[in-house]
Amino acid sequence: MPPRAAQGKLKRVCLGTDIASEFSARLRCYKADWADGIACGVRLLAPATYIFCASAIPALAFGAQISVETNGSVTGVQVLLACAVTGIVQAVAGGQPLLVVGVAEPIVLIWGYLYRFAAGQPELGPQRFLPWATWVCLWTALFLVVLALSGACKYIVRFTRFSGELFGGLIALLFMQQAVRGAVSEFRVEGVRPSWQLVNGLWGLLLLFGLLLTALWVRQARSWRFGAAPVRGFIADYGAPLMVMVWSGVSFAVGDGTGAVPRRLPIPDTWRDAAPYATARALGDVPRALVGAAAVPALVITVLFFFDHNVSSQMAQQPEFNLARPPAYAYDLLLLGFYTLACGQLGIPPVNGVLPQAPMHTKSLALLRRQLLRSALVAEAAGPGKPGAPAGRRGTVAADPVARMAARAAALGSPAGGAALADAAAGYRDAQAEEGPSGGDTERFDLEKHVEAHLPVEVQENRLSALLQSLLLAACLGATPLLRLIPTAVLWGYFAFMAIESLEGSQLWERLLYILTDAPKRAKLLEAGHVPYLETVPLRTIAAFTSLQLALLLLVYGISWIPVAAFLFPIPIMLLVPLRQYVLPQMWRAEVLRDLDASEYEEASALPLAPPSRRGAVSVQLGRRRSAGSVGDEDVEAEWMRGRARQLKRHVSRNQLAARVSGSLPLPPARSQAQHTPEFSGPAGDAPRSLEGSADAPEILEDGADGPGAPEGAASGSGRVSGEVR
Repeated sequence: MPPRAAQGKLKRVCLGTDIASEFSARLRCYKADWADGIACGVRLLAPATYIFCASAIPALAFGAQISVETNGSVTGVQVLLACAVTGIVQAVAGGQPLLVVGVAEPIVLIWGYLYRFAAGQPELGPQRFLPWATWVCLWTALFLVVLALSGACKYIVRFTRFSGELFGGLIALLFMQQAVRGAVSEFRVEGVRPSWQLVNGLWGLLLLFGLLLTALWVRQARSWRFGAAPVRGFIADYGAPLMVMVWSGVSFAVGDGTGAVPRRLPIPDTWRDAAPYATARALGDVPRALVGAAAVPALVITVLFFFDHNVSSQMAQQPEFNLARPPAYAYDLLLLGFYTLACGQLGIPPVNGVLPQAPMHTKSLALLRRQLLRSALVAEAAGPGKPGAPAGRRGTVAADPVARMAARAAALGSPAGGAALADAAAGYRDAQAEEGPSGGDTERFDLEKHVEAHLPVEVQENRLSALLQSLLLAACLGATPLLRLIPTAVLWGYFAFMAIESLEGSQLWERLLYILTDAPKRAKLLEAGHVPYLETVPLRTIAAFTSLQLALLLLVYGISWIPVAAFLFPIPIMLLVPLRQYVLPQMWRAEVLRDLDASEYEEASALPLAPPSRRGAVSVQLGRRRSAGSVGDEDVEAEWMRGRARQLKRHVSRNQLAARVSGSLPLPPARSQAQHTPEFSGPAGDAPRSLEGSADAPEILEDGADGPGAPEGAASGSGRVSGEVR
């Protein structure tokens, strides 16, 4: 019997151990995956239909595009079939049911290149394109299975937010590019007079922007002032697909009488589609030399799939989602190899995990989880039998209802939610107690207003939503006559909608907006929850890091436009991983990269920095005593904005965020302590200082400084601050 060390060594090199452990871990929660989906009832239809539209409309558009690229060898029917069948298998037997699989834009580009290559080879020609593409899929499946068995997925930890968000930005750019290209193509309809081409183009622009603007508008329906809450919730959940139907109906208001204007979705009838679904019988017709040559594009597709599939799964399982069930990267990669093999045998394009649909799926289920918890907790606390509830406004929570809410949250699988609510309610009570019987600015803890805001982010993990959206995709195969009624301009509008929706939660996009924000206005960002790097990283460092990401994004995007190099664009995407691992640490310190490229989306608490003119308790002395009418609100507002701008130039070190001190503006009250109001004295131009001589004073990092330390002049001036360390 080998020694223990040798046994560990043999275990490490054993193929498939990661797959076996992941399969075992997911098997233990397989029953719960279905039970939690069934428990949602009809409310699960909201995220299912949302992801169905996010998957179906790109599939239809990619089907039209790949039909043009391959001269009809592959059509939208095959794309829908590939998305539906593999989606059903992933929902039932996949490791991570939150992952959404489908045909992605890069595969459409690669399939077009493969068709042009095959058409230019005398030994192949257009007739043997599909058998040769099957060989490409066979090679790709082999490479993917080898990667899965060899444990390559353990290197996914090196896929940081830097490369993941850059790739997500590339997909958003490609989606927006497709929308712009589609809008331009509406002015070039074949077979109609030039005057009707202009009509089709202008009418198409109206449909495109109509769908885009209304879809974005209805997604915010829950925040509307008008309408009952259930109606607003229904509009927010189902508004985007409803807008597709509405604008498809509006499109019939204009027409040339022949059906050519407006242009509609060109998809063949499934029941009359004569596409070959068994290309394996023609594999022997491909020359042996070209069988070996098929391994070259297979390597490129393998690199693309390994990165795209795992990044899609990773972004659907970001730490900020607080998922309770384990991942299954290696197992899902093994399944991807089988998907690719089956798709090749059927002559349909291969699938992989897709962006932005995968993280959109998780976000929609997180919203569903929040709604379910809120409804259950409100019903529990507002139900009969509320002993000790204080008299007052409707919905006010006393100790017993809060305890019942915490117990109910724990019973629903969210003990963190119950603890957060109890802590929040206690904080409100303490603040009211400090203000005394005279009352103050702090309002009571109100169910309707405050419960949802204090619930942690959790996801209703299940398999049923993914299965429903895949079954809806399969139903589209039988409804192709109805799908042909959708104007192509509506598809382009939905592409633009998805590109904009995918930007939510992207720190790359948020940093770009932050840099472009007017300097005096940047301070307002601290009033709400914000990412910690706004307080820990200098602005010029944020700008440099973001500029590098944008430059790399534009570089990869530019490569996709080069006719020959476009086929190889997955290679530079994969090179982003070693670039982040070995080059970026030479450019910035480890703590800066940890803040700007955090794997988890962190949020620092808000600083209640309302202007003094709106906080009567705050006294600001602008170099002289403020007598009645001697200093107007405009002067106070201007000084407040200048102080806010100065504050953003000083950054507290990350490990002392909990002990953050605001040197120039008031801090929020701490629990169970007396509330103090900061006062300032001295000339308006004096730099603020923080708790001079205090051991709790945080380290200050000036803009552009190389390390922590007090900025020059930070302790100078006659300003006096009276406040609390929080």
